[in-house]
Amino acid sequence: TSYFIDNLQPGTTYWCILHSVSNSGYCYQPGVEISAKTWDAEEFNPREFTAVVRSSRSIRLSWQAAKTSDRIPQLYEIACQATEHLIFRTSKTSTNITFLQPGTTYWCSLHSVSTSGYNYQPGVEISARTWDTAANNPSQLTALVQTETCVLLTWQAVKNADQESTLYTIVVN
Repeated sequence: TSYFIDNLQPGTTYWCILHSVSNSGYCYQPGVEISAKTWDAEEFNPREFTAVVRSSRSIRLSWQAAKTSDRIPQLYEIACQATEHLIFRTSKTSTNITFLQPGTTYWCSLHSVSTSGYNYQPGVEISARTWDTAANNPSQLTALVQTETCVLLTWQAVKNADQESTLYTIVVN
């Protein structure tokens, strides 16, 4: 239950919608939405920014440390629109964003912070849509930016699907 999308453009945001498909070819709605921005090759930016939708109310963000930093430990600033945490800083390389609304898309940006407090640009961005309560939607959809031209999508198969082998439709902008 994964799919590589490669030959993408650096520094570009891609939207993906994943639908499970019934035996008769019907795409279950509304599907699960996620987006990821491929990175610009920048040594001060964090890498492999990942969003995992954990439930209808939480998303886990994780990333690899920037290759180069002028501070120890590295410091990161995360800004997520429409959350109570809005903007916060951490030296960790993962965090859970909780108390979210079901079926809502959240955009998050991540930057390394310099010793002078400057956010290295362009940073990385990702978005994820918390689960709806629809039983036919896949769960734990993850978008992992692999390189500046490749995103890996992974997900947990649909539970109680009406067939042994579930088909999926992936829509990419």
